[in-house]
Amino acid sequence: MAGPILPTAVVVDHIQLADSTGIPIPVPRATVRTWLSRGLSRATLTIPLEGLTLTDLDATATAAVPPAATTPPTGMPDWLRLAECARLHVTDVDGLTEKKAKDRVCYAIRTGALVASGHGMSLRIEPTRFAAWRLEQRERNLKRFDDL
Repeated sequence: MAGPILPTAVVVDHIQLADSTGIPIPVPRATVRTWLSRGLSRATLTIPLEGLTLTDLDATATAAVPPAATTPPTGMPDWLRLAECARLHVTDVDGLTEKKAKDRVCYAIRTGALVASGHGMSLRIEPTRFAAWRLEQRERNLKRFDDL
């Protein structure tokens, strides 16, 4: 396939922006947050399109979209509540309080490290991605002690 498109099945929290002609462009929230923290008031993107065809685009979109990736099953029996995730995460990192654990889980959701659906009391977190994220956090915590 020609062109700069890489198929991905990662669900990313994004902000809907628009180019100078009004065409909507979803930009990852973490990217916009980084730009703002650096004091930028304008961002210019150059996206190479030479060699890219509509066929390439359609083929990539079909391969990249997982079935119902962000929609938990009806009733969400397997998806986890924020409080459950925080209680589990407290056991992963030494000295972590439940409040700090909730904050870390929420940050991971905002940055796209975790997949979640809903808001407030109806917020649910996808368990497979959460388990992988917990493992990364535990390994990071153990490495911190190994480096001492």
